[in-house]
Parts: sequence; C-alpha cells; structure tokens
Amino acid sequence: MDDGTTEPRGDGDFARPTDLLTAIPAYGPAREEAKGRITATTVRPGEDRPVKIVVEFEGAAGGHLEIATRRWEDGPSAGEQSVRAFCVERDYMQRRMNGDPGALPLPLPEGSAWSRQEIQVDGTARVFTVLTTPFSWVAGTELPGPFLLRVFATAPRPDLVSLSRITTEARLEPMRGRP
Repeated sequence: MDDGTTEPRGDGDFARPTDLLTAIPAYGPAREEAKGRITATTVRPGEDRPVKIVVEFEGAAGGHLEIATRRWEDGPSAGEQSVRAFCVERDYMQRRMNGDPGALPLPLPEGSAWSRQEIQVDGTARVFTVLTTPFSWVAGTELPGPFLLRVFATAPRPDLVSLSRITTEARLEPMRGRP
C-alpha cells in the first residue's frame, strides 16, 4: 500500500494511468470483471501529487459504483468525524444532481441512517461507516497512509464485500480525451 511517500513525476501531469495509480491508490470491486473509468483527480495548485482519485464502474452485478480515495494530510489520522463528512459530501452531491439546488449537506434527509459494514480491502477486513439516505448509499473508512476511501452507489450494496487495489491499466477503460 502507498504510504504517501511516492515520488511525483515533477510536472503534475500523469501521462499514463499507471503514473496516477502509483501516485495514489485506487480501488475497484474485487469480484467483478467490469473495468473502471477514472472520472476525476484532484491536484492542489503548486503540488505534484494527487490528493484524490475517483474511479467509476458500471457492472451487471449492481449498477453504477463510484470509488474515491482521498489523501489525508491534516494530521496522523482522519478519525470518524472526517469519514462521516466524506460520506455526507457525496450524498449532498447526489441530492444536488437529483434536482434539489437548495439542498444543504446537513441536516440529512428524512429516512437517513448510519450503520457499519465490513468490507475486505486487499484481503484485510475493514469496518466501513455507512450512510444510507433516500438518494444514496455511501460507505467510508480510513486506510493506512493515511487515506480516506469512499464507495458510493444509488442503492444499498450488501453484495459488495471485497475491494482490491487497481495496479494495472488492465482494470481500467482507456483514458478519454488523450491524444
């Protein structure tokens, strides 16, 4: 696992997906063959290494799935409050995309609930904090590095029991918009 010490290329441009996958860990469902598509990366101004990567999957097993990794740089540990905030952030984005421009991150919509679910990450059992709302199912946890890992779907995913790190381009669709 990346411990956050990966050396950047120096120009902030990741010409190949493998460059990006070396700079920040990305994950996918371990038991699905669907290829992921990198849909977003975040690099802070003046820095070379990414702080966030988002990979989306479309699969017959459960529809749309989005998995985001965020590098935690505000101390040695993110803690439960930051994991919950990472989950709320994605639910909020979903509510706004569903046509509620007046939506606020908090309070959560009526019918929302917090729970826990164990998901294997690279063979290690991790307890994820899960937010279920009428609009989304979002699970988050902290990984060594430290990193925050978030899984989003529009419906609960009790079948999602295992994630694995994406280390090769073979698990990704070709990058779009590249010459």
